[in-house]
Amino acid sequence: MSNPQAAEIRDQASRRVRRITAAAIAAATALTAAFAGLAAASTHTVKTVAKKTSTATKTVTAPEPSLTPSGSTATPSTPSEQQSSPAVTPSSEPPVAVTGGS
Repeated sequence: MSNPQAAEIRDQASRRVRRITAAAIAAATALTAAFAGLAAASTHTVKTVAKKTSTATKTVTAPEPSLTPSGSTATPSTPSEQQSSPAVTPSSEPPVAVTGGS
């Protein structure tokens, strides 16, 4: 012997809870998507890099190596035969390697 009015109130409350739960899930999903899009947009910025173009080219030729027989301890006798390495000069160009992002 249940009260029909009590059953109706219970059913209305159950429907109300279902509607509120569905609305909360939809709102949470929308907010998650919005924050994910915001986070993705803020971490992938576009960087503009200006390239310097050089019109002057320099041709470098390697000197002819002097060959000595295997096992020989002979050293060049004149200064013109001695090899000198060119001086290293620092470049004013920025480094080519770039780290970050994929």
